Amino acid sequence: MIAGPSAPNTPPGIHPDELARLYDYWASRCPEGDVPDRADIDPLDMTYCLGNLAIVEFEEPFRPRYRLVGSNLVRLYGKELTGCYIDEAYTGAVRDEALAVYRQVARDRLANYTRRTLRGLFRSYSYDRLVLPLRRGGCRIEQALLAIYPADRKLVSAEQWQADEDARRFGALVEDRDYIAE
Repeated sequence: MIAGPSAPNTPPGIHPDELARLYDYWASRCPEGDVPDRADIDPLDMTYCLGNLAIVEFEEPFRPRYRLVGSNLVRLYGKELTGCYIDEAYTGAVRDEALAVYRQVARDRLANYTRRTLRGLFRSYSYDRLVLPLRRGGCRIEQALLAIYPADRKLVSAEQWQADEDARRFGALVEDRDYIAE
C-alpha cells in the first residue's frame, strides 16, 4: 500500500518510471483529501502507458470486472479480458490476491503498488502493478485504474510464459503417478 491522494510526491520504490509517472498524474488529479473522479482522468495524458492500462469496474455486491484492457496486457495474458470478471479470469492464489487488493483499494481509497513474482518450473516472472482508485460522480470508489509492467521487458506475450506453465503442469502430473522401475 502506498500513500493516499494528498501525497505530493511519488512514494519511493515505484518502478518502472511509467508507473511512477502514472502515480504522479493520478495524484495531481486528486482533490484535497480525496481520490480523482474518472472524468478528471484523460487518456490523452497517459499515451505513454495506454497499452499497459486497464480499467477495473467494481460492481455491487463487490465483484471486480475488467471494463477495458490495453493491448499489451491482452498479449501478455493471451486472450481478451475486457468484460471478464476477476474471479473468472484467474484461479487460486492469484485470484485471491487480486480480489484482496481491489477490495482494499476500494475500501481504503488508497493506491496500491506491488511487485509480484510468479514461479514457474524453469524460471520466475516478476511484474510491477499499480492500482489507483477512482470515483464516478459520487463518493464511492467505483473503478480502479490498473497498470502492469513485466520486470523483464522482453516478456511481451503469453506464449513466453505459458510454455513454462505447461511444463510445470506436466511435472505435477508426472509427480502424481506411481512409477515402478523394472
